[in-house]
Amino acid sequence: LGRRGRAVLSGQRRPGGLIRIVRAAEATALGGALRAVAEAVFTAPPWSEAPQDAGATAERLLADVAQPGFVLAVAEAGPDVVGFAYGCSGRGLAWYASHPDVAGDPEPFELRELGVLSRARGHGTGAALHDAVLARAAPGPYWLTTDAHAYPAVGLYRHRGWHTVALLPPVRRPSPGLLMRRRSQARSEEH
Repeated sequence: LGRRGRAVLSGQRRPGGLIRIVRAAEATALGGALRAVAEAVFTAPPWSEAPQDAGATAERLLADVAQPGFVLAVAEAGPDVVGFAYGCSGRGLAWYASHPDVAGDPEPFELRELGVLSRARGHGTGAALHDAVLARAAPGPYWLTTDAHAYPAVGLYRHRGWHTVALLPPVRRPSPGLLMRRRSQARSEEH
């Protein structure tokens, strides 16, 4: 167990922070910290969102707490939240892609956000957050969107078995988005 009796998911402390799963009830208490991380991450290039739009990420996260299959992981360095990732069950992205998952496959899981402060990057923090969320998610398939110019994020996702399904038109920013899909956990581990 890590400091404060929390389980250390990786079995050790990471240079980028302690990774832990947050219960839905605790997510509200972390709202301010999650908003600060979202604003720091998503106002920077390539996202370059306005602070109020980036901060709205935390508000969407708190609204999604009630969604089926909600999973939130945070990275902490000392008392500070330095990153987070979350997702929940949903068919919206699969529907947008007109993918057959909508019709009959198990409930898709959408990785809705993943953000890590610049000071915690380069230590595997994003990968650990990604893995922690998907380890507790429904068996998949999995869906996400990201900025096409977020090269470290795109590289992380591709390294972890995600494939681009569609290029999305730019919305409120100059660069396009990517709609990505990953097969279920069991199928991905076969590769």
